[in-house]
Amino acid sequence: MRRAERQVTDLTTIRSIIDNCKVMRLAMQDEKGLYIVPVNFGYHMTEDGTLRLYLHSAGEGRKVKVLSGEQEIAVEMDCSHQLVKADQPCNFSYFYQSLTGTGVPEKLENPEEKKKALNKIMLHQEGKEFEFSDAMVSGVAVFEITVKEYSVKQHV
Repeated sequence: MRRAERQVTDLTTIRSIIDNCKVMRLAMQDEKGLYIVPVNFGYHMTEDGTLRLYLHSAGEGRKVKVLSGEQEIAVEMDCSHQLVKADQPCNFSYFYQSLTGTGVPEKLENPEEKKKALNKIMLHQEGKEFEFSDAMVSGVAVFEITVKEYSVKQHV
């Protein structure tokens, strides 16, 4: 990492940054080429730093086809944006927090696993869990991305 002073390795700080970010971007590739899409997400991080990201989608489409193929994808999230002005253009800067990484998605099929994942999303987005019926989860595709490696940076 070129700017090592901006690297974040403390898991408490990493969790805080992820908590602040509400949109994640997925970078994928299919037969049509490269593809990037923003999505809302939820997550779970273990004590050893293993990161699992959760997202939901309609049951079909380009994104679902790529994610269902269980091929490696890239993830990116950023937040806490603020322009830092200066007298000279070259002295401007920008405050931010970000996470980038790669992982392999898995389509969840078990209704109970889908409900747990959807609640991770709702907890992250809304701060509370909800009840999901089997009918509700049957109409949605839910994915878990186990992030193989990730890098977290901040300039605050």
